[in-house]
Order: sequence, then structure tokens, then C-alpha cells
Amino acid sequence: MRRVWAVRHAAAASVVVIFTASASAQSINIDIDGAAGSGAGAPASSWGAAAGQSGPWNSVIFLPTNPGPFSLFDTSGVATAVTIRQTSATGTLNFTQNATTGNVKLLMDDAVFAATPYTLTISGLAPGPYTIFTYANAPSGSGGFERNGLVIAGSTSPNPQSVGGPIIASAPLTTGLTHAQHIVTVAAGQNLVINANPFNGGNAYINGIQIVRAITPLAEITSPSESSCVCGTTAIFGTAANLTSFTLDYATTDAGPWTTIASQSNGVVGGVIGVWNTSTLASGDYTLRLRVNGPLSQQAIVTRRVFVDRSAPQVTVNTPTPAEVVGGTVQITGITNDRCLSSIQLGYSTSTAGPFISIGTATPTADVIPGTMLAHWDTQAQAIADASYYLRLAAIDSCGVTGSELRAVTVDNTRPLVSLQSPTASTAICGEFEVIGTINDAHLASWALYYSSDTQAGWTTIASGTQNVSGRIAIWNTNDIPNGPYTLRLVARDRATVDAVTGSGNLFEVTRSVFVGAQGDLNQDGMVNGADLGILLSQFGLRCN
Repeated sequence: MRRVWAVRHAAAASVVVIFTASASAQSINIDIDGAAGSGAGAPASSWGAAAGQSGPWNSVIFLPTNPGPFSLFDTSGVATAVTIRQTSATGTLNFTQNATTGNVKLLMDDAVFAATPYTLTISGLAPGPYTIFTYANAPSGSGGFERNGLVIAGSTSPNPQSVGGPIIASAPLTTGLTHAQHIVTVAAGQNLVINANPFNGGNAYINGIQIVRAITPLAEITSPSESSCVCGTTAIFGTAANLTSFTLDYATTDAGPWTTIASQSNGVVGGVIGVWNTSTLASGDYTLRLRVNGPLSQQAIVTRRVFVDRSAPQVTVNTPTPAEVVGGTVQITGITNDRCLSSIQLGYSTSTAGPFISIGTATPTADVIPGTMLAHWDTQAQAIADASYYLRLAAIDSCGVTGSELRAVTVDNTRPLVSLQSPTASTAICGEFEVIGTINDAHLASWALYYSSDTQAGWTTIASGTQNVSGRIAIWNTNDIPNGPYTLRLVARDRATVDAVTGSGNLFEVTRSVFVGAQGDLNQDGMVNGADLGILLSQFGLRCN
């Protein structure tokens, strides 16, 4: 690309365009022209540019020594009271772009540029709605393209609009590449400001302006957003402007068939364009379509894909399992499945009807949460009494519909009651001996009675069971084991899943030291004989003090 500078100064700037309203409404084409070179001269009056607005073009050349005002004529060639002037132009710029020819070249290959804050003021426009096409495209000195963010204060269209990039020969005037399009309503005495701010720190440019008196239809759907969830009666927000009529409809596919939601001839700017009753529709994906018809047979169409949600979230509690006895810190896991899932709530109560005391809430990051950890319920830290409870997992979607599941559990943080009444400590046991005691727990899983001695490794089972016991626990046959000191051990465990460890249970045990052998075997050599008598006689008559 070849660039020819008419006037050049250092530093980048923003371009400000101000429109002041009065008089009657006009539609006007303005070509910001260069003094000479490529792009010099105005486009043909038969060419309507991006707005489709044919008619004579005002050719305006801004120089620091020639700020205007310049009188403007409308698209009928009739002189108007509308004028344009500038206050601090850096100059005009001519350049050659490879993809521009004919009228496109005349409009786009020259521009006013600003190296200092720059203002264009258009006076004389009547109050009313306008569509403003601002052309702002120029190559950069580095071989790339300048890119500007165009903002019109008070516009109902998106702000800012990014403009810039290589012009496409097959579509030389393309929104976002060559121009921005704003809808604005001019009020009496109001100034409208267009800011052109370069993104890359270069210069800001304006190639031309088309002021269109409400003839280019505009269609926008602003709410619901793309892929969002809707339900019940939903208000559709957006803009349908510069029109003779608009229609809002829906279908299950982009190809239709279409069902009308709303149709009218009055425009809407940033408001409700229709109210959609989805209560009779099946859950699923739908396409919203807004068609805006302009006065010159133009039509603007936008679509929006949404999901109609009429189903409650699917909820499954995985753990704890039904009727499980739990203790310590309980891990609650589960699945919540809903396209429009919004939040998860967990609680517990002694009644199925509640009220439910909160265990925790979560905001999901996906539609489906597999059987992962949803919450920890610390029954000991919260001093939850041993009793039966109902856990409630509730999933709420964006429409406020709740799906829930109850899970009955029993909290048990109490250890089994275990005691040994006989033998007593240091009792001498001989032959078959009745072990008497108590084993009691509301959720007993198992118990076992063991013995061990200093000469053996581990514990030997005497008896075991799964039922509560009060009285005889076992008959211990000591005939086949050597005489000597032993330890009895009685262990009981309940069914509680403690701290989410399967088979853990609350556990309690007692131990008792005993001697296996005849009661008179004082030297514990396995028989009662003279040696034992000698020990007795040697102690005969002695006192402890």
C-alpha cells in the first residue's frame, strides 16, 4: 500500500464528532476528502455505500487553516442549514489500498486524521432518530492497519465498536472492518460525541459519515443471552428500530417452522420486544428470531439459541447409603444433573418435612456433578446427638425449580458398653472357667473375647458374636494351655461408618490380668506340692507391718 500525507504531525489522538440538533431532519452523505492523490473526489451520487443511501456526497477537505464551517446538502441535492466544522484537525491523508476500486476508493482512500484531540461539529440536524455510519479505516506506516474503537455517547448500539483491518475485495464495506453503525436519537440542544480511539497507539481516522434518517433497520436481542436457560413466561429484550414492522418468533431448529411470539409496527429501543410463554413447550433447545423490516424493503435478522427448561434437576445421593449408621465426619457424595443447574443445598432434619439445618451450599461449575464430594458433615464438632436423621440434597436450577432427595441415616458417636465382671483382677483360673460380663450397643456389629500371654505372639480367640450379652460371655477351657499369667481382652465394635471409613465403627475394649493354675500353686510351677507348702510355712505368722 502507498501512503501520501497531505499534512503530518507527530503523536496519536482521538477523534470526536459532535452533532447539534435543530431545524428539520435530513439524510446526508459526507466524504472527508484529501487534497490530492488516491481517493480524491467524491463518490457517485448513485452509490449508497454501506447504508444503501444514494444521493450526492458532500466533499469536505479539512486543514488546520480551513476548519469550516461548510454548508451541507442532503441526499436530494437540496441545500440545508446543516453545517460541519472542525476545531483542531491535523490534516488530511491520501493512501492506496489494494482492495479498493471505484466509489469505494473515493470514500476509503482518504481521510481526516488527528494527532491532537480533534472535534467535528455538525449543526442543524432536527431532533429525531438517526443511524450514523462512521467510516474509519487506514493502513498503518508499518504495513498493517490502524484500528479504532468508535464510541457515540448516548447511542443505544454497542459501545465501543472496533473498526479496522484489511479491506476485502468481495465485500469492501464490512461492519467492523471499514465502519461502525450506531443508532442515536438527536434531542434539541444535545451534542452527540463520536470518539475514535486507536487501539495500537497510532492515529485516529475518519473517511466519511452517512447520517441516515431512520431508514436502516436494526435488530438486536440483548436478553436472554446465547445458550441461556428460559422458563415460564420470559420477557425478550432487545432493539427493533428504523422499521415499518418487526416479528419475533421461535422454532426448535434454525430452519423452522416458526411460531410468532410478537409482531408490531412500533419500534423498540433497548426494551421488551416480546413476551414468550414457554409453559406448554417441551424442554429442549430453541431458536429465537427477530426480523426487522425497513422502509426501503431492507430486513435485519438476528437469532438467539436458548434452552427451555421445564424439568426439575435430577438428584441422587450416593453416600451415605440408605439407613447407614454414621459417625465422626460424614462424607456426602452424589449426582446432580440439570442443563440449567444454579446451586446445591445440603441439610439435615429429624423429620422428612424439615426444617432442614444447613450443612452447606455450592455453586456448580458444570451442568452435571458426578459422584464427587458435595459436603463434609462433622457430627462430632457440631455436637449432633445420636439419633435418626434425614439428609436432604437439593439442586436448584436457574428457573428456581428444585429437585431433591432424602436419605435416612442414623448418627452414632457412642462407643459400645463393655465390661468384665468375672474373672476379677489377678484371679487364679483352673480348668473350665465362666467369663461373665456385659456387651451392649444399639448398633452392635461384633464382639470378640481373646487371651494372650507373655510367651505367645498375638491374641487367641476364645469366643465371638454379633449380639448383645449380659451375663455369660464364654466358657474358657484352660486345661490345654500352660499355667501362668494371662491377659483377657474383650473388644466390641458398632456398625457406624466413622469418618467415612467403611467398617471402622466405634470401638471399645477392656482387659483383665489373670493367672491360669491351681489357687495353691504359690510358686506357679503348675502343681501344688511341698514347695508351695514351704513357701506358706516360711511366711506363717508374718505381718505386713
